[in-house]
Amino acid sequence: MKANKSSRIEADDKAVSAVIGVILMVAITVAISAVVYVYANGMIGTGMTIPPTLSFFKSGNDLVVIKTSADLPWNLFSANITGGTNASISYPSSGSIEAGQSIRLVNSSGVTLRIVYADTLMGSWTW
Repeated sequence: MKANKSSRIEADDKAVSAVIGVILMVAITVAISAVVYVYANGMIGTGMTIPPTLSFFKSGNDLVVIKTSADLPWNLFSANITGGTNASISYPSSGSIEAGQSIRLVNSSGVTLRIVYADTLMGSWTW
């Protein structure tokens, strides 16, 4: 008895064609890649913030600015003095901090000066 072979290919409506399968795999790969990129980019962030740069030297009753980062406004600057008798301090209150400007102390004997800029301690000096 001969096997009954059919020369006709029967259509299977339940399966997905190879082209559609490839398109779906590419779409899923692109979606996963996008999710991984967004996740990794969020973990990296924008980088470190660089603290302001201010350098001073002590000259008599003055604390003179040697070096500064660009465009540091005086309104974010604070100077605290402790010790001494009737000690006072003067410095510009507006504009940008520039090299050569000074912070002047009056009655500076026994005074400790702490310089703070934008919540960052820049230094402490004692007279």
